[in-house]
Amino acid sequence: MANNEGYARLSNGLWRNTKIRKIARKDPQALADWIMAISFCSDKLTDGRLTEDDMLFNLGFDEESIDRLVDLGLLDQDDDGWTIHGYLDLQNSKATVEKSKEDARQRKARSRRRNTETTEATQSHVTETKVTCDSRVTFNQNQNQNQNQNQNSLTPNVVRECAPVNETEQERKERELIDTWTPTEAHQGVADELAGKGRPRVDLDELATTFRLKLHAKGLEHYGYRSTLDGLDNAFFEWIRSESRQLAEGRPAHSGKPAPEPKPHTHTWACEHVLGLLDRTAATATPDDAACMLAARLNDGLDHAKAMQALADAGVVALDGGAA
Repeated sequence: MANNEGYARLSNGLWRNTKIRKIARKDPQALADWIMAISFCSDKLTDGRLTEDDMLFNLGFDEESIDRLVDLGLLDQDDDGWTIHGYLDLQNSKATVEKSKEDARQRKARSRRRNTETTEATQSHVTETKVTCDSRVTFNQNQNQNQNQNQNSLTPNVVRECAPVNETEQERKERELIDTWTPTEAHQGVADELAGKGRPRVDLDELATTFRLKLHAKGLEHYGYRSTLDGLDNAFFEWIRSESRQLAEGRPAHSGKPAPEPKPHTHTWACEHVLGLLDRTAATATPDDAACMLAARLNDGLDHAKAMQALADAGVVALDGGAA
């Protein structure tokens, strides 16, 4: 298995954790072994799982060292080997890492394809001998008599502004970049993730149309966006989050879609409130005892402080920021 360039995570509150501080003082070698095991699992994408070969031969631990890690609660033992306790609370899973790599490969492929399409579009650009700044052309002359056509769409069959005769090279490239850009699977993933947290679902097609229209109207410099496909992709991520937030709050959204009636929020193990209180992110969210119990206490009406105190009283978390 190839090594993975990257990093494992340690919580910023690790040094405050009473359990870890005791281990560091009484058995520093065990703490070092635990960190080595985390690094190994992150590098090999094992999701925190360790086999006997991993422990004895790859990491070089002896049986006494392994038993000590189990006794200290740093490893959980089962019939198939060991698992680092709470590993996926902070580390990326194998599925998440592989999806990120695949997304990166697809992004590069899309970028190469878009560059090719942009070049071909430039070579076949529609020209007219009597074009003025106020004139319009259509890619489908059969659409000329359809006066009720939706003017918000930027698909090739709609009436669109023709390039002015005095358009600069930079303006031409920017216009073609905006027309070439489309939402990606990663954008759909963000919209799905927000919807999964109880937010209103964002209509990506409608929002993308508004996005292009506003970019055409005011230009990329007005918004401070970079003149690249990646620049527009990054900007659209923020548009999706803003659209979702505004719909949830009942405020006018980018797309002009009426906001739905607000409904009471139901806390879940992956909602932003639970993640924030447990110092987790969407990438490290997991339905463990702490997250599920915290969501239940918040749904019972407890405020954040009392809900966390309830978890501490139950021995699920420590209020100093570490795991119980």
